[in-house]
Amino acid sequence: MSGALVSRGVPVFALIVAGVNAQVSDWNDKYNAGMTALRLGHYSEGLMLLRGAYEAGKSIDEARTITTIGLASAFLEMGRNEEAEQFFSESRTILEAAGGPADQLAVVWNGLSETFLNRLRVDEGEKAIRQAVAVLDSAGNKGPVYDLCQRRLAEIRLLRKDYAGSRELLTPLIGKLRKSLAENRALLGSALSVYGRALLMLKRYGEAVNAIQESAELQRQMGADRPAYGDSLVLLSSAYRIMGHPERSQPLARKALKIYENAGDPRAAFALREIGLIAAVNGKPLTAQDYISQALAIAHKVSMPAMVTETFEQDLAGVPVMASNRHK
Repeated sequence: MSGALVSRGVPVFALIVAGVNAQVSDWNDKYNAGMTALRLGHYSEGLMLLRGAYEAGKSIDEARTITTIGLASAFLEMGRNEEAEQFFSESRTILEAAGGPADQLAVVWNGLSETFLNRLRVDEGEKAIRQAVAVLDSAGNKGPVYDLCQRRLAEIRLLRKDYAGSRELLTPLIGKLRKSLAENRALLGSALSVYGRALLMLKRYGEAVNAIQESAELQRQMGADRPAYGDSLVLLSSAYRIMGHPERSQPLARKALKIYENAGDPRAAFALREIGLIAAVNGKPLTAQDYISQALAIAHKVSMPAMVTETFEQDLAGVPVMASNRHK
């Protein structure tokens, strides 16, 4: 899920003052309409409105900065990481030239980090998030964006296979976020997802399912047609499959697939892979190969990281063994 969209702490109305001119007013209307559409999961509409806002406010640095963050967040939600990186970089250039504000610049570094991590460019992702932390530390800012940084650092530990370290970093953060649920619903849902993945890898399956279920419910409350909810469903499906309950996995993975397909999101590949793995453990190798092949085709089409395509290829090669184990 796009943390940049969730935790954007930007002063949207800072430009709206008495006597505001028509150009800024036009930008504000289009920007707010675009962000509302994104929060409702209407990504194509949101992008169209935000592009209009970009044109309306491109001569005003503050408006252009806020709009580029919005556009970058939209592209992240849609799994279009290269375009998200482009707009986050544009925002960073403007903000660094202006000397801040620190929270906006940290949001941008967070967003850049996410674009890198989504493509498994972990070193670049960590460098970007530490830039965000440095910006906040220099400003003495320990607010919501700082919490987002901690969640991102925990994800980096997870990707580096430091599962215990990831859990250790997230435990106090989750406790803190739960104390102010109304303000932190999205970030808590995201943190619980990473926490659940870490617990799965530590083979603490009961705790993992509880965390992932809570994450999924929070994501559902923010929009049952959002790809972020689909991510939670795929993760929960995977947890049940690993625990030997494929009958509970199947409906979750198919529901996620429908969400991704309706949104035109290439993360449909992960739902297809999950459905294929469920078929394999159910002793249906031909069905499994079909779904995993579809997943692999999408991964190649959108140039997913080599680690992803290699994993799908390994899954495909391992189908006969998984299917035969079903009968032992």
